[in-house]
Amino acid sequence: MGELFGAYLRARRMELDLRLGGYSIRKLAQRLRVHHSFLSRIERGEPARLCERKLVALAYELGENPDLILAMNGTVAEDVRRAILKRPALFSRLVRELRDAPDEDVRADSQLRRERTRLAQRIADKAVRLRRALDELRVFRLAVDNGPAAVCMIGPDDSVTYVNRAFLTLWGFTSETDILGRHRSVFWVDPEEAQHYYRKMKETGRSSMEARALRPDGTTFLARVTATACLDLDGRVVGGIASIVDVTRERALERGLASSNQWLRQFVEDMHDVLLLLDDQGRVVYVSPSLETVWDLEPQAVQGRPLAAFALPAHKPMLRDQIARTLEGANTIGDHRLLHGDGTYPWVRLSLAPRRDEQGRVTGAQGVVAALNGRVPPAHPSDQD
Repeated sequence: MGELFGAYLRARRMELDLRLGGYSIRKLAQRLRVHHSFLSRIERGEPARLCERKLVALAYELGENPDLILAMNGTVAEDVRRAILKRPALFSRLVRELRDAPDEDVRADSQLRRERTRLAQRIADKAVRLRRALDELRVFRLAVDNGPAAVCMIGPDDSVTYVNRAFLTLWGFTSETDILGRHRSVFWVDPEEAQHYYRKMKETGRSSMEARALRPDGTTFLARVTATACLDLDGRVVGGIASIVDVTRERALERGLASSNQWLRQFVEDMHDVLLLLDDQGRVVYVSPSLETVWDLEPQAVQGRPLAAFALPAHKPMLRDQIARTLEGANTIGDHRLLHGDGTYPWVRLSLAPRRDEQGRVTGAQGVVAALNGRVPPAHPSDQD
């Protein structure tokens, strides 16, 4: 690009770095998405070129007019080029007339002044939109760089082009240089599985998977990956961006919970006491399987009916009273005689506690019915065989 532009770039960058900070050659290269050695070659005046998009981005990073930076590199902005192609004769004449014309004559030409004003306004409007977009991009980049989820970008050649700090921490890398440029397959225990989902992302634009990830030290973890395709201006897939979360502990907890639930179900099914749930009317909404094995009654025959319907007639008032006190919010215990499958009414001990919703309101009762196994409470005047 020439020694003149290289010297100008270096002087302007060092001035901004001294005044504002954050303009080292590495940091500026990162924001431009080019390698720092490439930018260093430009500053030294060695043969190297940036595309128009990169030159415009460089101009805004340096706080300079993009047309000036483009002109210093022997090129013309795309919108200006299109304007010339739209009316080549007019612009050619204007340029030739202005080449040697005094400033006073240029200012006196009202038509030229209007054309120049409109062109300047278009350039200014585009500059405002571009600066706004760059500001939004910087905010987004900052959020991704410091976000809790690991993020990486894959380029057209399937190599890693970007990772954030969370990715470095999750995989145990110390620097981006340990990762950038490496093929994406090195991060997975089963590269073929990862390749399957990568092809799916290219075909559909999005994919997700859970796969075993491989760290440099040989350890592994279960990763949940959500990938989205990156498209160029023509809609072609040129890579992808992925968000990765370690779900090893989450899946272990789920397996433990499933095992605990299975154990609890088996415990309920094998226990001799009867577990039951009542609604706010004292009706049975659930009863454990032990009702059939211990009491010789089928659960279907009990569910949906009031619990008091199975008490010895003389004991029904006392059972209803216990249920009512429980529904008022009290933990209660009572001894009653309840119907057995053989037609007898053996003594049982009923322990009840209120059931509450998320707002703390009582919605029913839950409890345990335990047989007293021959133990008879003090006689009640209404007891009868």
